[in-house]
Amino acid sequence: MSLLLSLATPSFGQGGSGKPTKQPRKESSNRRAVIDHDNDADDPDLPGFRGLRIDKEDYLRRRSEHIRVLRGLDSVEELNLKNPRELAVEEMQDQQNRQRIKRQLDANNLSTVIESASEPGVWKELGPSPIPNGQTTRISTPVSGRVTSIAVHPANPDIVYVGTAQGGLYRSLNGGESWRQLMDSAKSLAIGAIAISPSNTSTIWVGTGEASFSCSSFFGVGLYRIEDADTDSPKLYGPFNRDGNNNDIFSYRSIGEILVHPTDPNTIFVASASGIGGMGCEAPVGAPIRGLYRSTNAMSPNPKFSPVTISGVNDLSITDLIFEPQNPNKMVISVRGTSFEGGGIYKTNNAMSPNPVFTRTLTLGANGTRVRASLSANKIGNTVTIYAATGESGTGACATYRQHGQLRVSTDSGETWSSPIGSANGFCGAQCSYDIAVAVAPDNANNVLLGGSANSICSGVLKRATNGSNFSASDVGLHADTHAIAFAPSNPSVVYTGNDGGVWRSTDGGINWTSCNKSGFNATQFMSLALHPSDPNFTIGGTQDNGTQWLRPDGTFVRADFGDGGYAQIDQNAKDSTVVTMYHTYFNAPGAVVGFARVTHTGDAQDYGWEFFGCGGTPNGIGCYDSAVQFYAPMAIGPGNPNSLYFGTDRLYRSSDRGENMAIVSQQFFAGAAITAIGISPQNDKVRIVGLETGKVYRTMNGFPTLEDVTGPIPAYHITRAVIDPKDVNTAYVTLSGFGLASGQHIWKTSNLNALNPTWKPMGTGVPDVPVNAFVVDPENSYNLYAGTDIGIFSSTDGGLNWASFGSGLPVVAVFDMAIHNPARILRIATHGRGLWETSIALNNPPPPPPPPADNPIGPTGLTATAVSTTQVDLKWNDNSENETGFIIERCQGAGCSNFSMIAEPGINRTTYSDTGLALATTYSYRVKAFNGAGNSDYSNIATVSTASPPPTQFMLTATTQNASQIYLSWNIPSNNVLGFRIDRCVGAPCTNFTPLVVLGASVSTYIDSGLPSGVTHNYRITAITNNDTIVSNVASATTLANPGAPSNLVAETISPSQIRLKWVDNSSNEVGFRIERCLGAGCGNFSQIALVGTDTTEIIDIGLVANTTYNYRVLAFNGTGGSAYSNIATATTLFINGIPAVPSNLRLVFASSNRIDVAWDDNSENEMWFELVHQIRGERYGRVIYLSPNTTFFSTTGLNRITTYYYRIRACNSNGCSPYSAEIPATTK
Repeated sequence: MSLLLSLATPSFGQGGSGKPTKQPRKESSNRRAVIDHDNDADDPDLPGFRGLRIDKEDYLRRRSEHIRVLRGLDSVEELNLKNPRELAVEEMQDQQNRQRIKRQLDANNLSTVIESASEPGVWKELGPSPIPNGQTTRISTPVSGRVTSIAVHPANPDIVYVGTAQGGLYRSLNGGESWRQLMDSAKSLAIGAIAISPSNTSTIWVGTGEASFSCSSFFGVGLYRIEDADTDSPKLYGPFNRDGNNNDIFSYRSIGEILVHPTDPNTIFVASASGIGGMGCEAPVGAPIRGLYRSTNAMSPNPKFSPVTISGVNDLSITDLIFEPQNPNKMVISVRGTSFEGGGIYKTNNAMSPNPVFTRTLTLGANGTRVRASLSANKIGNTVTIYAATGESGTGACATYRQHGQLRVSTDSGETWSSPIGSANGFCGAQCSYDIAVAVAPDNANNVLLGGSANSICSGVLKRATNGSNFSASDVGLHADTHAIAFAPSNPSVVYTGNDGGVWRSTDGGINWTSCNKSGFNATQFMSLALHPSDPNFTIGGTQDNGTQWLRPDGTFVRADFGDGGYAQIDQNAKDSTVVTMYHTYFNAPGAVVGFARVTHTGDAQDYGWEFFGCGGTPNGIGCYDSAVQFYAPMAIGPGNPNSLYFGTDRLYRSSDRGENMAIVSQQFFAGAAITAIGISPQNDKVRIVGLETGKVYRTMNGFPTLEDVTGPIPAYHITRAVIDPKDVNTAYVTLSGFGLASGQHIWKTSNLNALNPTWKPMGTGVPDVPVNAFVVDPENSYNLYAGTDIGIFSSTDGGLNWASFGSGLPVVAVFDMAIHNPARILRIATHGRGLWETSIALNNPPPPPPPPADNPIGPTGLTATAVSTTQVDLKWNDNSENETGFIIERCQGAGCSNFSMIAEPGINRTTYSDTGLALATTYSYRVKAFNGAGNSDYSNIATVSTASPPPTQFMLTATTQNASQIYLSWNIPSNNVLGFRIDRCVGAPCTNFTPLVVLGASVSTYIDSGLPSGVTHNYRITAITNNDTIVSNVASATTLANPGAPSNLVAETISPSQIRLKWVDNSSNEVGFRIERCLGAGCGNFSQIALVGTDTTEIIDIGLVANTTYNYRVLAFNGTGGSAYSNIATATTLFINGIPAVPSNLRLVFASSNRIDVAWDDNSENEMWFELVHQIRGERYGRVIYLSPNTTFFSTTGLNRITTYYYRIRACNSNGCSPYSAEIPATTK
């Protein structure tokens, strides 16, 4: 797998907005790296600060896996569950119906209850609608979120339906100027396909479940039918997902395409595909069979669907379907195969037959491997032209850079297929299963639009051909990652395209594009949000594909930073809306990017204004090679000024200086297991809990850096949130992802977090079996709780005993984060597909106590008291009453004492309590009674216990390796009367010959042992000296880092006139990475560094070299200790280029405005190393020379004078010289 690395080389333009380079990744297997000048420069996902890059395919896989866990898909597969999300939606809607009826009855009015958006619980959509400054190609245009499917009315180019990833279905009647949502009440807002019934254009079909084969592509619940779709009163019916035996055949799958018979609206065909999968994910065992389905009673109240048998295709994803225009008997389909069967393009000539016969006319990929295809057809006269865009591997240079994608054409209705079209080679980059689209104009088989990923060496956002074969970029203003292209059948000059940024429209056949992301269209996929302490509008939040958003004090949105947006935090000490410390993450991957970005002033909240701290940016103590980190790594803030900042990898980091220095404040919990949730008490920064992806929960009550496992009975599911009650440090909650849990077990609560073994109880009764991804406790009233789930919001008003769906007006959408703005009493939520929403929340008091019972409660019995530490006693008793309101615990000092006083009043049904902060070696007596409104019970028995001085096992020493010469020691102070400490050390494992190392004062609890030899184990013990005795700790060991072993067998292989491949053997198991050095000329000795690559890399390609030139290379491994010895020196000479490049041709004007001119040209050479584009005003002695990288065929010149003619010419150059200039062309600004 390739890594793209940046070198200090001459800067070349890319015809677009080149971002600074990005970061690499760490893998467990050997890798190849490519040293590159500029690649993926227009990719909006990857952050633009300088450093090493991550491979885009690995990036998408990591993001998909992260979203997959948040949505609970792993547990669905493991437990073979049948669409539990749909069942949960039904449960939630039942709760909402009961709530609505109750409100009507309470109002003595069974008519419709009118709800105001300002009332508590009524949800208000905030946007962004749109994001005004999107991450788009060459110029910034408004964006929203991922568009998956587009259908244009056959007779009116201004009526368009647009499906989104989890934002539902939108309709515009005026060409994208305004929008209306049509599916807010549906059980799934993930849209995979849209079809307009040709014989009744007011009826449309919508397939749910996005067939983009990534784990962020949500599964669906089947099909919906919308009647009167183009009127003011559209009617939604469905979901429809049953066969003739009433088996569910579509739930938990996706719909790739829908075809409606041109004259019979009752006959429709449906392509069923995996709702998850691709990028290393698989469809769940036991889900419905994928394939082609047909209904012949589609317009009935309950249409039924039956499978269409295709020989050799068994439970495979169908990704696209097309009819031959005007002939529905002829159908062409694309099948995504496996390593064993079925992949390719199939055709039938008798689709309307009860048993149509399909023949595979094109096999895709070796042995039918997983290759996705997209189809588009055109019929002129008797000639039927079909284009098939496929995810087949690229060829030539595109294969070298893992740029996939091919385009083929058939001119006989899919019977035979051409060879791949050369200029489309590699168009969809490394992610063809995710973004791939093709469309041919209905009136001209040569006008073709081809959509792929970000602009790179071969791939492109969108390419256009007017002769069916010569494709060039046509993507100015478009977002990357194209998913849909649709020509208007009645006016082919009008075409719409959809991508990860939303929807655009062209009125000139795809040459120029206008954003249709306007008011009313909201498909933004938020990952997080953070609120300003006083300004009710001020919010930042990370979004998938579209950067970090800022809702400004004036209520308008703006993108504050580029890249993929993850967690966000705002320091709560801000006094105004200008001097504000804000944090956010991009993505995280070990060895590549691990850390966060920060600004301290809103004036810097823009592209390149954020400073990145951590691995890949400004060093701050966060390690590059911790064993695990979440793709969106969790951050949290604690109390203090500034707020303490926490960041999680496989260990917990903390900063008290706004992230500039991050100290490790925990152990490594498990190698390879990442922290997924961090909870910090707003009252006490030393009270912390963390949750892991393994389901483990850890706690510290005193800031001690070794956190204790307090998981207890919590199921082993991914921990999504860890929250400490803002008013009670002993009350905490954790929430779980996944499906398949017993009732109420997605939320767990403890009220004795300070106990030796906290008591966790499931506290989610009323929350359906869906992932809970967000959680907040009302800071004014701890009884009020809110949970954000995969299907919406639930609330509790009794501390978690009972839950119900909260509010009205919110669509069925996944909620990923939430926060309360307490001064304004607003609950704001971040949805993954419909942007930000908010509702006001009431300032209600805790629930009133129940009416007084008739009888006093029965007294507790069996009270026991156990001293669990030098300062804590745990109490247990039997609760014999069913009507108590709570318990009263009393204590006095001494055995046989009688002067009891109340120390605690735990609530109903409690049977344990932990008494903390006690004195050493002291005797205490306890008794307990129950109470209610009628009075008190009898006392329990008296339990007496004595605390003691700490035993040796309570005196804990830890040793942590710092580097090659230092070991960090920390310990707890075991007694109040310690006079000092003596540290003893012995060398080797095991060893017993301890000798004194140092004597320290009584208040010291840490020490760094320095000047140690590398790679050696050291053992330590510490003795606490008191007035009366000595206390000896445990023995703690650590091994200093050792230098890595030197790489060997370095080989340099010539690839081309500008490329040399290097390979070596990795002889170390502890390197952080490798440093590659190079010098010029045979026998040279002046080596200089050209690249750093991550651990386990054993191959790179050095490109951009000079032809016919000899280079020497050497490699060393390095880690925190230092570097290894060098490898052997390897030498190679680049190939000789015979001659100068061919002259570019067809230089032409593409676009002109008052200050900008765009030109394009044909590249006729394969050996150019750069282009020189010259433009000048007639009469100028010298023109402006613009240097462009090889393979560039477009450039946009900005900042020009109005109404001025400029003359352009271009030539191609390499190390042998330059071609003649092309013919000169004039271009005039407006």
